[in-house]
Amino acid sequence: MNETVELILRILGLLIALAGLAVVYAAPRIVDKRDLASRKKIPPDMENMMTPEEKEKYKRDMAILDVKLRGLILASPGFVLILIAFS
Repeated sequence: MNETVELILRILGLLIALAGLAVVYAAPRIVDKRDLASRKKIPPDMENMMTPEEKEKYKRDMAILDVKLRGLILASPGFVLILIAFS
């Protein structure tokens, strides 16, 4: 592979992976700023057993998990590029 193309792939892979990992790191702030927890639904069988505080914590945790998973999906092409460029 040409050295220039290899360098471009390395830099591009690192930038994409870094962007995805930044989303993973900032997930709690993203959820709080955009109020994503209020959009989450709790399964009816679980809702009956929870206190209001537990319901809010459950919604927030599920929203954070969704944002973190999307960040990992965003970072995965960068990881593949890093794997290709550094091997």
